[in-house]
Amino acid sequence: MSYMFNECSSLIYLNLFNIKINNVNNMNSMFYKCFSLTSLNLFNFNNNNVKDMIYMFIECTSLTSLIYLILKLIIIKDMSYMLNECSSLTSLIYLILIIIILII
Repeated sequence: MSYMFNECSSLIYLNLFNIKINNVNNMNSMFYKCFSLTSLNLFNFNNNNVKDMIYMFIECTSLTSLIYLILKLIIIKDMSYMLNECSSLTSLIYLILIIIILII
């Protein structure tokens, strides 16, 4: 899923509620340069096998609302610059209900 929505510059809203992505392990730059994206719902985003979330939301300069709820154990290797240049972000709901293990 890395670069999946790369440069979708006209995308304004995206709801990935309950999407099943059990075999995905890389979300690198998934929303890179989604300049017009203002609201993103990743509620119950099943990302159990994801290890790379580097630059996931980089340059989402219009993003004001992000809902990110993780319900299960996840092992993340890298979250570097995950929200880099999200200069308009005013609402962030990032709930982790079980355990996050950050491997360094």
